Amino acid sequence: ILTTHPNHHNYISIDRKGQRKLWERDLKSFANEFNFLSIEFDNEQPSLDSIGFTIKLGSKVDNKFNIYHEVSTFKRDENTDRWMYLSGQVVDKNRLDKVINTN
Repeated sequence: ILTTHPNHHNYISIDRKGQRKLWERDLKSFANEFNFLSIEFDNEQPSLDSIGFTIKLGSKVDNKFNIYHEVSTFKRDENTDRWMYLSGQVVDKNRLDKVINTN
């Protein structure tokens, strides 16, 4: 939440406390459902503001694992001068036909 750029489509400002709590709960729920097993960064990066990586997640429910590839894009926040998560394109490596956009 603290590293998400205000222009990200899921961003909820701190003054919207109720909605922000729901966003935080959703993120924690995801983190509680999976074990982060590994991460491997791409050798070649698409641009100076993007990074590609493959992540392996293990389900805590059925012990199955999923592999995803994401290219995350970052943007410098003008107020804080910090690079923050702006968007991502995720490919489910178990189902190569499934692309998940997070922008």
